[in-house]
Amino acid sequence: RDGTGPVRILGLDARGIGWMPTALLVALILATPISWKRRGWALLPGLIFVHAYILFSLGIYIWNESTGVGLITLTPFWKAVTDGLEETLITQLCASFVVPTLIWILVVFRRQDLHPESVAISL
Repeated sequence: RDGTGPVRILGLDARGIGWMPTALLVALILATPISWKRRGWALLPGLIFVHAYILFSLGIYIWNESTGVGLITLTPFWKAVTDGLEETLITQLCASFVVPTLIWILVVFRRQDLHPESVAISL
C-alpha cells in the first residue's frame, strides 16, 4: 500500500512479441492466391488465434517473472518449465515466425484444397 513492495521491471520487445506475428499472419493471408472473400474470413479467426498466442506468451512471461518478487512460488520442475517457455516464446523470435505460419495454414487451407481433382491441369 505504501509503495515499498518488491518491484520488477519487465523489458518486453513489443515489436518482436506482438507486431511481428500479427504482421506476418496478415501478410501471409493477403498474399495467398485465394478469393478475397476467403481471405477476409481467414483473417478473423487468424487474428483471434495470433492474439491468443500473444496473450499466452505474455502470461507465461509475467507468471515466470512474478517468482522473482515473491508473488508465487514454483517447484523446481515448474520453474524449469516456465523458464523454458519464456526462452522459447519471449527471448527467441523463432516462435514469432513459426506460430503465425501454422495459424495461416490452419485458417486458409481447406480439405478441398488438398484433393488432386480440384487442381486443374492444362497440357
